Amino acid sequence: FTLVHGPEFLEELGCGTGRIQEYLYEKGWNITGIDYSREMLRFSKKSRYSPTAEMDMRSLGFSCCFDTVLIPHNTLNLIGNIEDISACLIEVQRILTPGGILVLHLFVPDEELLKQPGKRHFQFSLFDILPKKKLIKETIRMYDGKTAQLLLEERYKFRSFNAPEENRNFSQSLKLSAIPFKTWKNILEKTGFRLITAHAAFSGTPFIEGKSSTLIIKAEMRD
Repeated sequence: FTLVHGPEFLEELGCGTGRIQEYLYEKGWNITGIDYSREMLRFSKKSRYSPTAEMDMRSLGFSCCFDTVLIPHNTLNLIGNIEDISACLIEVQRILTPGGILVLHLFVPDEELLKQPGKRHFQFSLFDILPKKKLIKETIRMYDGKTAQLLLEERYKFRSFNAPEENRNFSQSLKLSAIPFKTWKNILEKTGFRLITAHAAFSGTPFIEGKSSTLIIKAEMRD
């Protein structure tokens, strides 16, 4: 997936520490980021240069001034229910200029999860980060069919073979809305958008419903 460079003004919702936002800013884009987390934005103020603001995605304090809105990192999945997701997208439509573009990076459940509600799915990865130091990442996923949510736990274990006392463990748990592609299409249509493309990766890999768990959507405002 690529953005066509021009005089456009971009908005990133859920910018966090500003990693994507700052990359686009350094490439010459006019981009503003918002996030609900004050701690994340404090980090961005220390090391980033593009403008940010603390704001709720469901109530954006902007007028109609952006040509493209980006919502990456499964941020919409974190909202938790269709009503609030729809409220966010209605706000996005309000701040987009005529013909404006919306880009979404979403999680969608694949067939493996949908067919096995309540089952814990475990994934393990091992990375060499420094000589004699490794990072172990463990991911546990479980789909709750009653709430249509994914329960996600990520564990990070730093292991050093030089000084065992340096070993550290971190973990985080999240709940993501696990709604299928068809539901996302319906939400977009009801909030005034038209789907342009759907991919399984930013590289342009075609999205295959039931097989892909990553969904990259490009949509535009309907006339």
